[in-house]
Amino acid sequence: MGAINWRVVGPILGLAAGVVVVFFIIFTALGGEPEEPPRVVEQSTPTPGGTPTAQATRHPGEATAIPRTPTPGTTRTPTATVTVTPTPTPSGTPSAGTGVTAVARQPTHVRAGPDTSFPVISDVFEGETVQVIGKDSEQAYFIKVIPPDGRPQGWVATERFEVRGDLKRVPVVQ
Repeated sequence: MGAINWRVVGPILGLAAGVVVVFFIIFTALGGEPEEPPRVVEQSTPTPGGTPTAQATRHPGEATAIPRTPTPGTTRTPTATVTVTPTPTPSGTPSAGTGVTAVARQPTHVRAGPDTSFPVISDVFEGETVQVIGKDSEQAYFIKVIPPDGRPQGWVATERFEVRGDLKRVPVVQ
């Protein structure tokens, strides 16, 4: 083995020492030691049914912990039940009980009002049957319908449908 060539080794050692110093400065500037993960302190709180439930407490300077998933046997608090009382349908308002239906002769837009100037809110496809619940006038250029599959009700051009039933039984609606 020969003598150490300090012209090559010296600069390499100097560079390595410089890198160590830079990492030391960055490490101390960022707070020194890595931060400890957040602690979750569980406290048992009695519920009206006598079953304790766990609660996470957040300590200042710590991240918020994700709550635990309820386990079987967790006490649930009952919620209020809303009772809906149906109100009578005023005259001039569409009613689904006309017994009149219509089958689309071609794909048709369902509109928000009885005119082509109203925005399209849905579509009815060729061959689909809709319930007729209203008409725009005695001439019934447009009929108000309920499309299948929960699509929004709206207005369609009568000429695009084969009406099944008597349109005279259908109320005029606004």
